Amino acid sequence: MTTQCIELQVLQVVRLVEVEALARRWDIDFRTQIDPSLSLTCDPTSLFRILFNLTVNAAAAVAAHGGSFVSVGVTCYKSEVRFEIRDDGPGLPDHVVGFLLPRADGIVPSGGRLGSGLITCCALARDMAGELRLLDTSPTGTAFRLVLPRGSTSGDPSLFTKRRCPCSGDVADHPACEHVGY
Repeated sequence: MTTQCIELQVLQVVRLVEVEALARRWDIDFRTQIDPSLSLTCDPTSLFRILFNLTVNAAAAVAAHGGSFVSVGVTCYKSEVRFEIRDDGPGLPDHVVGFLLPRADGIVPSGGRLGSGLITCCALARDMAGELRLLDTSPTGTAFRLVLPRGSTSGDPSLFTKRRCPCSGDVADHPACEHVGY
């Protein structure tokens, strides 16, 4: 994926959510800040799904609870790119935060639809050798950070597009897998 494509993809996600917000008559200020040194090799579909899910969730929370903004920022570092999605909504309830975060034994909680989009986003980030983190949540807002390596760690960008099942490898070899997001 070229630098220009990633920048356009980030802007496209924000514009799509803006259109949704206008259609629902949500009064939200959408802000973007993209590092001019942006360069990244990743799966564009997974990146889009993660950014879209986080941005839509943020906009819905802001609209439902009288917040005013959603921001999407992209910052480049030597070996990684960080995407931050912030809002000034009400924050996540404690029971949701506990549900979303993996337990100490490494088992990711499951149970219905609550948090399934975020769990899927975490799985997509891991598929791209990255990580999705909840930075902060409080009554004044929530912030998530997606961290992706700046380039392919294996030298083969096609690996980013292969879907892997946590129990047996490639999904093509294990079509009956019931793991979230597969």
